[in-house]
Amino acid sequence: DFARARGVFGEMARMQVDPNQQTFGKMIEASAKAGEEREAKYWFELLKSRGFTPDHIHYTAMIDAAAKNGNADAAQGWLTTMRSACLVPSEITYASLVNAAAKKGDPNLAERLLSSMQGDKIKPDVICYTALLIAYAKVGDTQGLLRCFDTMSSSQMQLDNPVFSVMIDAFAKAGKLSDARIWFSRMQQTKLKPDIRSYGALINGYAQLRSSFDSWKKAQSVFVEMEQNSINATVVQYNQVLKA
Repeated sequence: DFARARGVFGEMARMQVDPNQQTFGKMIEASAKAGEEREAKYWFELLKSRGFTPDHIHYTAMIDAAAKNGNADAAQGWLTTMRSACLVPSEITYASLVNAAAKKGDPNLAERLLSSMQGDKIKPDVICYTALLIAYAKVGDTQGLLRCFDTMSSSQMQLDNPVFSVMIDAFAKAGKLSDARIWFSRMQQTKLKPDIRSYGALINGYAQLRSSFDSWKKAQSVFVEMEQNSINATVVQYNQVLKA
């Protein structure tokens, strides 16, 4: 982890072992994984000051660091710098970029990134499209969600739990509980087992209504179903039922 990486680097300095390009790359990656954007930039600049040329792995780590902090603008800036260095983004690079756009809640940016990805002859995978779903969900654009899901289905992607969980959660938060329930059923029809996020999204949707005893009964029913399927509730789900 990040603390351990710093410890190893300090030991190298004490033993007067000169770091090489790979050493700095590992420090940048460790910082990025920890979401330490400023620290990652420090090691990136130190890499350059020691006469090493950053490669696509270093730039991807910087983009990932920005993405983890939801800093889509900084991630885009690193992409521009990367291209200026005549380096081609990889699938991992684009995944980080789309993730940053998702955290920002900017589906238009996410769409543009997917187009750029295809322009670079890289086929977006289910992770990238799930990030696009999240971006649409954040702004409550259910029509965008449906378009994105249709694209994923027509591309014969292996749709997984996170995909359906986003759909369930988005429609539930939009107050469209009947649609959320349909997505829950579609998930089960694909032989996927709903997880705590899927159940929690439904429970929370009913809890948000708080309009009648019926909404409480439905929230309670989902809660019981979840426990019957051996999924242990956390304090979050208990609080959601109480809220209903």
